[in-house]
Amino acid sequence: MTKLDGIRILQIVKGIDIGGNSGGAESFGIRLAQSLREHGLDVSLCAYFQYNTSVEIYWRSQLEQNGIEVFFACPSGKFHLFKVRKDIRIWLRDHHIDIVHSHYQVGTIISASIKLSNNYKFLVRTGHIDLEFGASIYGMISRLIFRDIVYPLLVDCEVGVSRSITQNLNQQIVRLMLHKSAIWIPNAIPKIIDSKQLNESLENFIDTKSEKQWIITTIGILVPRKNIDLLIRAMPEVLSQIPHAKLVITGGGPELNTLMNLSNELGISKYCWFLGQQQNIHSILEKSNIFILPSSSEGTSTVVLEAIQNKVPIIASDIPGNRELIKDGINGWLVPVGDICELTNAIIRAYQHPDEIKRMAEEAYTLIEEYSMSNVCSKYMNIYSSLIQTT
Repeated sequence: MTKLDGIRILQIVKGIDIGGNSGGAESFGIRLAQSLREHGLDVSLCAYFQYNTSVEIYWRSQLEQNGIEVFFACPSGKFHLFKVRKDIRIWLRDHHIDIVHSHYQVGTIISASIKLSNNYKFLVRTGHIDLEFGASIYGMISRLIFRDIVYPLLVDCEVGVSRSITQNLNQQIVRLMLHKSAIWIPNAIPKIIDSKQLNESLENFIDTKSEKQWIITTIGILVPRKNIDLLIRAMPEVLSQIPHAKLVITGGGPELNTLMNLSNELGISKYCWFLGQQQNIHSILEKSNIFILPSSSEGTSTVVLEAIQNKVPIIASDIPGNRELIKDGINGWLVPVGDICELTNAIIRAYQHPDEIKRMAEEAYTLIEEYSMSNVCSKYMNIYSSLIQTT
């Protein structure tokens, strides 16, 4: 018998349309739920938004096959605060949940308000990004109210996926006054999915890959902070030095059409392959020569971990989350955020120094054990166990 026998846990994410409307935080929430279930825990998952895409259907099927109940807080796709709060409160009451673990800001806020009504015992939240709520004035005010005041008061345990996020949380006055320190637990490297169902675009990519092409890959939800436009703008100069280079962009999101139009405007559309949402990330990475992550903000990037897992050399933006994984010149290269010139030079240098980038990829691979899902899941189970022992 374990200290968690009989304990019921609910994981909350924004959605399960991974690579389209949902990204790394949601992917981690799904995989943590699966890992907890593999350890014998009673786990359910709440996805706030339902998008009715093939990827969402895939993940729902995978979760339910593993014995994880999935429910959608907003099945209509429309968010109504009081209705959502009421429906989740009823669901929590009927399912007798002990611990709610949120990976989504709105989910944390609503769960905190429900907790005041004693609908469950403990609330855990994981902060996946430094600029929670965004970079706008609204985001700044929201961080001041919720991250810096409400969360320390109502959340029983907070986790940061990077040391920088955790440090920022622990510098806030309310947490210091309450002696409630956030804990660092990184995101984990996902297990490789051996998917037999490949999108047509991926099948074409695999079929046309040859020794005469040098594949530059980026993966993720296509939103402004990912800075994929900078990577596209770097390609004309890259192609002048590496005529057989191809840029493979995997993922969906609100920036997709804008990015496709940009590649057309620059006259490089035939060198930019937009694969859309894909489940078999492994099949893409194993055929890639270099992986690029030019984001302006990240926690612990899941796709960087997947690139490490597949021994793909990495060039990433020089931001706190990436610096915790990539040591410049040792296991990858870091470039200044937004610097197209430095990004371009790094890509060309990677092509010109294949032995060096292979060595760095091998060095990065040594991180595998530290960021394994079994290791990360054990740390979360220790948190849950510690909370239960306080009752």
